[in-house]
Amino acid sequence: TFYTPREIVTFMVKESLLQFLRNETNVTPEALKKFIYNMHLEDLSKSEIRLIDEKLENIKVLDPAVGSGAFPVEMLNILVSLRKKLDVRVGKNINEIELKKQFIRNNLYGVDIDSGAIEIAKLRLWLALRACNKIKFTFHPVLLISLALVKWCNSIVGLHHDNVY
Repeated sequence: TFYTPREIVTFMVKESLLQFLRNETNVTPEALKKFIYNMHLEDLSKSEIRLIDEKLENIKVLDPAVGSGAFPVEMLNILVSLRKKLDVRVGKNINEIELKKQFIRNNLYGVDIDSGAIEIAKLRLWLALRACNKIKFTFHPVLLISLALVKWCNSIVGLHHDNVY
């Protein structure tokens, strides 16, 4: 078992988001880097902020070897921080818990050959949601995480539906 240090995971997440936004927008790379690494919005126009917010809202992220879930959990945390910063700037008021639930349900995907790792990744996503401390579970938390597309399979040879749970 190998665990990637958090600093490296954070770097991978930020660089992935930087490349994604460079591909999906016409915003200057310098302005994007300032935003992703320092949450600096001063170089962005309102229309660029709205565009970035829309792209981040609809992003799809796959970790083909999810392991214990370090990458999707860090991606979740950074996406929520970035979206909160953008939303305040354009006058939206999106709740952190709702953002996390949305990203877990609709945007984060992961597979792994080790079914035990899948269960750990699901638990870590649940804990990331629970970490808000303001949340009172009026829904069954296992249901939420079961909706997260973290699946057991071998990403190298493909998905066999009889092996997915």
